[in-house]
Amino acid sequence: MSEFPHSGSLLQKVLLRLHVAKIGRIGFGVCLALAGVVALLLLVSRLTGLIPDWFSMSAILMLPLLALLGTVVVLRRPTLSDAARRVDTHAGTQDLFLTLTMIDNAAGDYKPLVGRDAEVKAPSVEPTSVVPWHWSRRVAQMAAALGLLIVGSLFLPTLDPFGKVAAAKEVEIRHEELVKGRKATEVRKSELTKADLDAETSEEIERSLEDLKSSLKRMEPQQRQENARVIAGQQKALGQQWRQRAEQLKHLLSQKPMKQRFGDKSQSKPRQWAKNLREGAADELEDELKDIQKEMSELAQMKDPVERTEAMRRLQKKLEDLHEFAKEDVNSKPLAAALERALKELEAGKAESMSGEQMEALTESLKLAELELKQIAQSARDMAELEKALEVMQMAKRLNNDEKLDGEEMEGAESMEDYQEMYAEMMAELGYDIAMLDENGLPGDGEGLGAGEIEPMEDDDSVETDFKDETSKSAIKKGKILLSLKTKGVTEGEEDEIELQYNTIVSDLKQSVSEAIDQEQIPPGYHDGIKKYFDSLDQTAPDGGE
Repeated sequence: MSEFPHSGSLLQKVLLRLHVAKIGRIGFGVCLALAGVVALLLLVSRLTGLIPDWFSMSAILMLPLLALLGTVVVLRRPTLSDAARRVDTHAGTQDLFLTLTMIDNAAGDYKPLVGRDAEVKAPSVEPTSVVPWHWSRRVAQMAAALGLLIVGSLFLPTLDPFGKVAAAKEVEIRHEELVKGRKATEVRKSELTKADLDAETSEEIERSLEDLKSSLKRMEPQQRQENARVIAGQQKALGQQWRQRAEQLKHLLSQKPMKQRFGDKSQSKPRQWAKNLREGAADELEDELKDIQKEMSELAQMKDPVERTEAMRRLQKKLEDLHEFAKEDVNSKPLAAALERALKELEAGKAESMSGEQMEALTESLKLAELELKQIAQSARDMAELEKALEVMQMAKRLNNDEKLDGEEMEGAESMEDYQEMYAEMMAELGYDIAMLDENGLPGDGEGLGAGEIEPMEDDDSVETDFKDETSKSAIKKGKILLSLKTKGVTEGEEDEIELQYNTIVSDLKQSVSEAIDQEQIPPGYHDGIKKYFDSLDQTAPDGGE
């Protein structure tokens, strides 16, 4: 219809308005229908809890858009003939424009005449009057319907007569815990995988021991004070590292009797686990975790509900035993947390077949528990090496006091055992009792002989000096008493009673010292020397005589 521009333009505009009006009209109807369905579902959801509550404000506001998109997709577009009929009806042109749209297929030579009449009439016809749009009423009705739905979603109370809402909420909470647990597991795993937990000792302790070996090999017999200063610094640093690990493992290392668990007559397995961990080995516990992972994989394939329930019960019992061991016997919060997450993830899979996400989360938690066990075992091995190093330094201090600490003689030494053996031979040659180490210093305290101080010299009163006694010779005069002291004399008849009191005090003191050794976390290599000193008090009379 390019040869009739005015008529063609009019018909295209009318056609567009027809299409838009049809979309709006049908879309409005669809939207109201959807709003009615949603209102019904909302009532069912809130009053019975049988339908999940997804009726949020954003979901309700999406209804007009869904209705519009659905209408556009399925609606049949009006034709040019439909537009021509509307124009003819509105303008009263007796099918003039309809004839124009169909004249290309008609016989005869009257097409120019029809086109001429249509071109004359077209400019006087307004498309907006042919297809008027009346939106206000429908928009108001749709807004009212959506508003009622929003008010209902916000204020209509939720009832739960069948317990469906509580069950759905529990599933949601478990899913959130699962996500949080997996994040925590990933963070902790990334921290542990940075260290080589399969190594005999940690990287930090290995560096400290290598530094100690290097320092001992540089010792010279004549540099007694410098040697003492270096040994004191090393002793303080290694003692601090020992205390850190002793604090982490104090519950495990205390070797207290394990709690009798209800229904468990034998504690052999947990006792063996604790013994192995104290010795720096976690193989049996790792095997236990691997067995759990294997049984978990078999559980995921089970179809029989009875068999599946029994397997689930066995798995839960094993995890609970491990969790209680980690919490009560080892007192390791990271290990207990990893096993607790594994228990929660296993519990979440009880209601129905364990999902792939739950299976993966449980596997990751068990792998994290393996890493935690390796770290505990490595810390125990670190402590053992540190104790050897501290004993070596005690012997080095004694040799340094006698100016026999020569680093050149240590060239062949590689491990702490080598240093212990070589220093023991040197001390034996000097006539020392190897079991009796220096009682004057404790690991890392910086006190005592060899901790940077020079051995005190004996006083000699025969040496003449320039010292002048400038004590005032003033006469005693009457005045105010500034200080008074009262003492009790000892008569011969009271000696037996005083000796009894003395022995009681010494006994109490020895008991206090024994408790202090445990509380202050002193390495085992120093216990004998300290106790021997206090045992010697029994051989000392109250008056200082033998």
